[in-house]
Amino acid sequence: MQSQGGKTTGFLPIAAEEKELTVVHVAGTTDVASLQEVVKSTIAYDLSTAGAKEGGH
Repeated sequence: MQSQGGKTTGFLPIAAEEKELTVVHVAGTTDVASLQEVVKSTIAYDLSTAGAKEGGH
């Protein structure tokens, strides 16, 4: 956790499973209520096509 002047200005949550490691860098100020909203969200991302070029090239 990074702090400045007594306020949190960033953190790095890490989640580890047997064959998967997730690291998220969060920069900027936030509050606990905002973090709880993110944790409780049902947002899902499909990154299976990440980096794929359009047009099949």
